[in-house]
Amino acid sequence: MALFKFFKAKKPSEKALEDYATEKEVVEQEVEPLVPEPVEQNEDESAQDSTPKTKRTSPRKKQPDKPVYEDHTEELASAVKLAYIGVLQNVMDESKIGEHIRFEAVDETLGLHYFEAYLPGYVGWEWTVALSLVHAGDEITIVESALTPGENGLVSPDWVPFKDRLKPSDISETDELPYEKDDPRLEEFLNAEDLEERSVQRMRVLSPYGKNEVMARWYNGNHGPNTASTRIAKDKCMSCGFFLPLAGDFGQLFGACANAWSRDDGRVVSSDHGCGMHSETDAKSAKRWKEEEFVVDQVTQVDFLESDDTADVDE
Repeated sequence: MALFKFFKAKKPSEKALEDYATEKEVVEQEVEPLVPEPVEQNEDESAQDSTPKTKRTSPRKKQPDKPVYEDHTEELASAVKLAYIGVLQNVMDESKIGEHIRFEAVDETLGLHYFEAYLPGYVGWEWTVALSLVHAGDEITIVESALTPGENGLVSPDWVPFKDRLKPSDISETDELPYEKDDPRLEEFLNAEDLEERSVQRMRVLSPYGKNEVMARWYNGNHGPNTASTRIAKDKCMSCGFFLPLAGDFGQLFGACANAWSRDDGRVVSSDHGCGMHSETDAKSAKRWKEEEFVVDQVTQVDFLESDDTADVDE
């Protein structure tokens, strides 16, 4: 059973509509529109009213004016003796203070005086003194003094992080290097099938950049073709029986030396490297002197004196 009933509004009759229209016309005729009375204005006021009016905005906060000081550059520049006293208060030794070099104005109330610095180890450095004068009639104030490098001053080089300064020659066999996650010489070994087939127990392997860097370093190093031993060697390592080629891409150009008599033993050498310990070298030993037969000297007589161990040496 429905709880609510909806009723449709009835449409007004034609007679009701005509009566409403008639009453509306009568009201509009009786009511006159309100018109403001004209106000007399002067010519100046009318001219001002004719100008276009701009939209009013909220007033901005007025910024405080920057204080303006008098220019005291000349007074500061002439206070050389006061600047010298400022350096002397810091150094306490006149022998370390040289002649006045120059004056620089920072602004109208602040200036810098520079003196030569005579200190061992500080070549080209200068004593710098800051003087200040704000209001006319006040005394010039010594702000601070410091030792600063000049234009040609000897300064330490720019800081280089330790990891960038470290060289392979600085590492000993017991040192450890920190882990470098984004090493450009390595790349992750992501292929699990190849990892199992090749029995590679490594998470990362050499990247193409790392391979090129290694090849260039080995080939241009002390075990490449540009060495004194290679220039005088008759044969290259590629034809030596002690040359063990490396596997993979490196085997086309590099191998390990297995000759115990060679200075390259146990090291990686290039295939066009060479030394005098080649397996096929056949060098004849040259005699540097003429061998003579032994002769027994029966002419010279040597007398051996018996000495007493208990005897005094002076006697």
